[in-house]
Amino acid sequence: MSIHFEHNTCLRLRDATDAAVLAEQPVVRVLVLDQHPSGNGHTAFVWDGTSYANLALSAQLAPQIGDHASQLQVGSAMRIVRASRMPPDSPYPVLVEAFALEWGTDEDDMPLAGTFVADDGNSAGPTLEQQLQLVDNACKNEYRRRLRAERALRDVCAHDLQGEHFGGVVPAMVDLVNQLAAEADLA
Repeated sequence: MSIHFEHNTCLRLRDATDAAVLAEQPVVRVLVLDQHPSGNGHTAFVWDGTSYANLALSAQLAPQIGDHASQLQVGSAMRIVRASRMPPDSPYPVLVEAFALEWGTDEDDMPLAGTFVADDGNSAGPTLEQQLQLVDNACKNEYRRRLRAERALRDVCAHDLQGEHFGGVVPAMVDLVNQLAAEADLA
């Protein structure tokens, strides 16, 4: 079972008069994550299956954003648990104050495997078998991250390239495609 997105949620998030959407705990897919231009917190370019929105993420959420298991990253689906409206002149209409990651039953929607070994302080370090498991988990995590990003990109491009969609491909998506191509060349 895949994750269910409500169409036009992002349009509603961008609408400063729609307070109800914040209480509905909408689910969106993260396409781009960046450091906020002020250096305080992050921003997320998100998609709901039909529309897009730029969101600000509270600085307190920084420990929940990254490349480790169960952290928000590009391709993740997040449920916006608590959010507030930003000032009308802000490029980010919503400040996300709390979120929960959503997981479908598709393999590439599952949480990533652990990439660390617990150490009780009494051992000489991870065994060779544990080290091999870490490498295997890291490879699986990278593969699943790539699947998430490719699926999100495929879905967005399929939507944006349809004849009735007049917005065209968002410049950030063009940058993402170029970045994915550059990373593929390095692999």
